Amino acid sequence: MVIKRLGDWIGRYSVQIVCWSGTDRRQLLTECQAKHIDLSAFPTDWADLQAFYTSIMDVGSHGCVSLGDVATWFGIEFDESTGHAHSALADARVTAKLLKQVMDGDYRVSPRAQEVRQRWGMGERAQTRLSSKCPELGDLLLKLKAEGK
Repeated sequence: MVIKRLGDWIGRYSVQIVCWSGTDRRQLLTECQAKHIDLSAFPTDWADLQAFYTSIMDVGSHGCVSLGDVATWFGIEFDESTGHAHSALADARVTAKLLKQVMDGDYRVSPRAQEVRQRWGMGERAQTRLSSKCPELGDLLLKLKAEGK
């Protein structure tokens, strides 16, 4: 029932779904296939913020970065307003905050970012502008701004 209601709601809009990693999309498709739920009306345009932020953070061989580590890196807390990590609603709220930083071009590396780098055995790194690392975000940003979002 929830998937159908979501599909009905999404179907009224031209959307791009923003997620944290391709796992979200694969999980939705797998669940729907197992339950014989038709997803043909769902958007096929997905943006993976993990890929963008991994590039920004210049994590190299560390590859996939957890949403919790990125939240720490950019000073976003899982707290009473967001809930705990790995809760669907909390993860969605933190992902939305990360997307807002991308859209505004206003992201600041938290002083706690070095904690993450040290945990991964990485050295110091100069800060990089998001737009220079992920030029493909330009189209998404223009589209969202044109739609007044």
